[in-house]
Amino acid sequence: MRKRNVFLYFAFRPEKTLARAARYARQIAGACPDFDFIVLTYDASLEAQKASVALGGLQVARMIYGKNAAQLLPYPNKVGPEFHLKPLNCDIPVLLFWKDHPDYERYWVCEDDVEYSGDIGGLIRDLQKLEADLLVTHLRRLPDDWDYISRFRGGGNVPPVPANCRVGFLPFHAATNRALAAIDLAYRDGWAGQHEMTWPAILDCAQLSVVDIGGNGPYVAEGLRGKHYIDLSPRDYQKLGSFGTKRIRLGVGREPEILWHPVKTIPDWARMSIKRGISMSKWLWKKYGVRP
Repeated sequence: MRKRNVFLYFAFRPEKTLARAARYARQIAGACPDFDFIVLTYDASLEAQKASVALGGLQVARMIYGKNAAQLLPYPNKVGPEFHLKPLNCDIPVLLFWKDHPDYERYWVCEDDVEYSGDIGGLIRDLQKLEADLLVTHLRRLPDDWDYISRFRGGGNVPPVPANCRVGFLPFHAATNRALAAIDLAYRDGWAGQHEMTWPAILDCAQLSVVDIGGNGPYVAEGLRGKHYIDLSPRDYQKLGSFGTKRIRLGVGREPEILWHPVKTIPDWARMSIKRGISMSKWLWKKYGVRP
């Protein structure tokens, strides 16, 4: 009998995007009957707990994890007394959920600022056909100047930067049970760092497959080139197009059946636009000695 899948809607404050979550829950229930839909939340101040949240006419499960739960993980270089989720540890809530719910075949994760200009249930039904252990976007060779290289730690005999190391973008991704088991084992062995780098590197070392679900990069799954998101930077890791970090959106574009990120509420759009402007100013000043 085929095991079930789970769709994790990763939301710090799910009340902000209830309409989006409810639409996703309905669409996934219609297209993917072997899926459970669960809201995943990290709140540093709370103990691990199971709750529920109303999404329109649906009452769905909600799993909440906090700093105390994270610090119980036996990851010596990943989790410490001064644990913070961002920027290095956004994979920790997913791993906590996997440990508590180890019987799913594949774990689909979607952050609450990801939009899809189509039926997301249909998208996932199509992507289910891929047999890769990790599905990501913008899968690339590791850039020499990537910001988080210095924070990477490999376990055992792994060099400071593994040969042919890759990075991937993970606001929307799917990992098999065995992929998360390999990641858990690696973190136990001392691996650590930003999971855009650690996850592909760990799975490459474990000879598990990682593919890009679309775009125009070098590692796109067969038959999916140019699909699912607009990719305007196929030769680097700038993540330009519909699914990246540099353009903060209030809504999706006109193109159908495309992933968009980040799509924010108006208050979050204003706050993040200011924060992004300050961050870019600092980066340009540090790199080029000029202000935008």
